[in-house]
Amino acid sequence: MTGKPWSAVRPTNLHLGHSWGGGLGRWVEDFAAADHYSENLVLESIGTYECYGIELRLSHPRSGRVLGSWVLEHPIAEIRAYHPECAAILTEVCETYGIGHIYVSSLVGLSLDVFRLGMPMTRIYHDYSPYCPAFFITRGEVCTSCSLDDLRLCKDWQTSHRPKNSPRYYLELRDELFEAVAAAHVAHVIPSLSVRQNLCRLDSRFADLELIVIEHGINHRPRDCFGGAEPGRRLRVGLLGILGWNKGLDSLTRNLDTWRVVADLHLIGSHDPGIALAERWGTQFVHNYSNDDLPAVLEEHRLDLALFISQVPETFSFTLSEAWCHCVPPAARSIGAHADRIEHGTDGFLFGLEDSAALDFLLWADRERDALRQLAARLREKPVRTVEDAVRDYYRLRSEYPAELKRSLERVS
Repeated sequence: MTGKPWSAVRPTNLHLGHSWGGGLGRWVEDFAAADHYSENLVLESIGTYECYGIELRLSHPRSGRVLGSWVLEHPIAEIRAYHPECAAILTEVCETYGIGHIYVSSLVGLSLDVFRLGMPMTRIYHDYSPYCPAFFITRGEVCTSCSLDDLRLCKDWQTSHRPKNSPRYYLELRDELFEAVAAAHVAHVIPSLSVRQNLCRLDSRFADLELIVIEHGINHRPRDCFGGAEPGRRLRVGLLGILGWNKGLDSLTRNLDTWRVVADLHLIGSHDPGIALAERWGTQFVHNYSNDDLPAVLEEHRLDLALFISQVPETFSFTLSEAWCHCVPPAARSIGAHADRIEHGTDGFLFGLEDSAALDFLLWADRERDALRQLAARLREKPVRTVEDAVRDYYRLRSEYPAELKRSLERVS
């Protein structure tokens, strides 16, 4: 392992995560870029969907520099309660780099030993793992229980993130998780209130934890990319982000032929799953876009509506924040963070979980274009929460920082 690539004067945070990218990867990168108080490192598990933790890699997210890597002699298929090899690596990193605080964004491919390091830390619930080995607490519909019998059914449900251990293993891992967390110095952060509601419904032990809501921020400046929804033309409806089964790909595949009768559909950033749909139905298609490119992409497409058809309870949804920031009215299935964050008729629209509900909404939106224009006008006045806002909220939770920093955070409030 090499030495520090920065001044030793500043304290250092360690982020634990996986290498799959997505919202979690974006959150870590955004936090590191916006953190004016500390340096940040990230320790990621590297693996496959069959085995999450084959290697651990330490890097400096601002520079992209890899500082160290460890191929595990005993790989971690999912998450382990105890793993001496992982514990030794965590200890080495904390001691070598003078880590003062740990942000646990994911335990995938890692072990619960992180809670036994005696370090102050913040746990961020980007998804429902490790409580839910399938991450999305959904098996046909949102789970309201997760007993031994439920876990037996879950093992055959998912095509990716399929549980790899016996159902009883997860019950034991949960007991170990709550015991380890209770003995550690941990702040628990959820991106939306729906996460607390879902967790407490599944297990009453979550009610004993102080789950604090800190919404994520975005880096975009407000910009009006609303299409205008003028009469006499077809609506332009966009689906933003990667299309997967959890984001409603199956529903879109079943219904695209019907929905496109009502509106022109734009698949923006759908990656490979959007290729076949675009080729078959002739929809507008953008394979992928960078965070910096999004304003130009939305300016080009000038959407009248952003459609969210997730079939799982998302914990936040960056793309919802981006639609708001660019004054594109969002419409979403009433589930998870979308239902929690959208105020129906004020800053977006909500509809039911059935495929027919989405069609009914599109028909309504086509008739009631004034409602789209009025909502877009309100979005022009909606404040945008920045990444810096979110980072400051995280620091306000921390007790180990000196009074000088606390005072500087108070001045920003």
